[in-house]
Amino acid sequence: MPSPFIPDGYTREATIATEGFDSFQIVYRPMLRAEVDRLLFGVMHAQQTGDDGLLQQWYRLQLASVAQHLVSWTLLNGDGNPVKINADTVGRLDPPEVFESVYNYIRGFVKPDEKTGTAETE
Repeated sequence: MPSPFIPDGYTREATIATEGFDSFQIVYRPMLRAEVDRLLFGVMHAQQTGDDGLLQQWYRLQLASVAQHLVSWTLLNGDGNPVKINADTVGRLDPPEVFESVYNYIRGFVKPDEKTGTAETE
């Protein structure tokens, strides 16, 4: 049985599958609990204040954080070329359920072997 402790250099793998689109694999480093909490509470605080500029800053921080935790992926663009990992490309994942699946794996909300973490659209 694997240890719940995340050692330095530890990575996990998952498959992101969305109906109507090619699936792709991600290799990622899970976020630590403090990182998850900081992002969640930051966004919640910005939403409560009604400050759209602050909320946009937190959303950009979310995208940058996801990109930082992605080690690699097999995502290809429409021309069949690999998509670079950065905050801009993470923010352009579509449909939104794809981003949510990637983000949920990285936050540890879904374990890599759980099928519920795959994005499925109707």
